[in-house]
Amino acid sequence: MLEAFFRLKEIPEGPVLFLREWGVSLQNPLPRASEDHKRELVEGMLKRYPDRPFVLIGDSGQHDPEIYADIVRRHPGRIEAVYIRDVDDTESRRAEIERLGAETEEAGCPLVLAADSHTMAMHAAEVGLISEGVVTEVADALARESEGSRAGPE
Repeated sequence: MLEAFFRLKEIPEGPVLFLREWGVSLQNPLPRASEDHKRELVEGMLKRYPDRPFVLIGDSGQHDPEIYADIVRRHPGRIEAVYIRDVDDTESRRAEIERLGAETEEAGCPLVLAADSHTMAMHAAEVGLISEGVVTEVADALARESEGSRAGPE
């Protein structure tokens, strides 16, 4: 199903990693911290694909900004950008993420904290990660989504 979705949305072939920790497994019968899970998976991908650039995407709700900033510091030049969706409405959290963003910027990697995908897409186009056409598609998809939610159930 994911392959069909990626083809439909013209997502290029390559490694895609979903970092959500779903709980226990046969390999890990005891629950572990999601931060450890994310860090291990990203580190594994960086090691497995040493010549590929990466973009890290997460949200401000838990530890993604801290994990990703640490990865940027430990792997200079490997991460093209970090995109963090702002889901926490506290100024103190935003300030902490902005501080981390200043650190990653010094390491040569922008960290973008944004409330929506369109803002992230605009930045990605500005730095050459996606085409301008994709920015328009994201804006159109968000408009359709917004219209659908305003219309309510039929």
